Amino acid sequence: MDILDIGQFQESTIKILIENSGTSEVKAIEIMDSIHLSFDLMGGDFPNPKKFDSIRAGESREVQYTIKSKESGAFTIDPATVTYADSDGNIQEVKSEAVSIKVVPSTDGGSSGSNTGQNSKSASVSLHGEKTDVVMGEDILLRLSAVNLITKPKMHVQVIIIPPSGMSVTSSEFSKSAAGQFTANYQLEPGDGKDIEVRIRSNQVGDFNVNGRIIYYFGDDKEKAEDQTLNLPIKVRKEPAPTAAPAGSAEVPDKSPGFEIIAGIIGIAGALVLRKK
Repeated sequence: MDILDIGQFQESTIKILIENSGTSEVKAIEIMDSIHLSFDLMGGDFPNPKKFDSIRAGESREVQYTIKSKESGAFTIDPATVTYADSDGNIQEVKSEAVSIKVVPSTDGGSSGSNTGQNSKSASVSLHGEKTDVVMGEDILLRLSAVNLITKPKMHVQVIIIPPSGMSVTSSEFSKSAAGQFTANYQLEPGDGKDIEVRIRSNQVGDFNVNGRIIYYFGDDKEKAEDQTLNLPIKVRKEPAPTAAPAGSAEVPDKSPGFEIIAGIIGIAGALVLRKK
């Protein structure tokens, strides 16, 4: 089970991706999820069930909502559930895996003047794992997203990625600097957003961590630049991991379309996201 570290009183976004991996259309899709009692719902697509009339083969949909941690400790976020009608009209159910969250105690009691509060209001910046469990030789895939609020001046962003020793970032947006670090810089006008794919070539088997930082400021005010530290665990296998049916899911006949649900958590302003696989 993946474990995500976030700060107490920090806002984070639950992101749920569903994908029709079969060969025919599915209909009457309904996504359901619950909010843990130790978190407040701040907004988004839930708590009401999210519904889609249909999803064609190869297509995907994404929903998300924002929560805020109220207390420190270790918590388990329950699986999200999707029900849908297959090509024969039979109702199927799929569940995601659960995710463990470790909430680190705040050093300032959660006051509104803390860095966490400022970050959640000034911009949305995140680095999350698209593909963090790979076979040696495959690319580890991360995704960097940033959105500048329409009420803010131009946003200047620097991203520093530190892959495991011996590995390298292959994305064209990044250039290599000293000590195995890779950097990218960009600017966002008010209301603009940017999405960057970060690829890291895996060349050794084991459990590793991708480290990094996101630094950003608005206008010419460099003195108030925000600096967030990132840490994302990854796994590189010698052979593909065995596949198993999700716990609690219904058995799907061979002729019915495949359907997957992936849920993840992204932290506002630089926290890492771990996608449940």
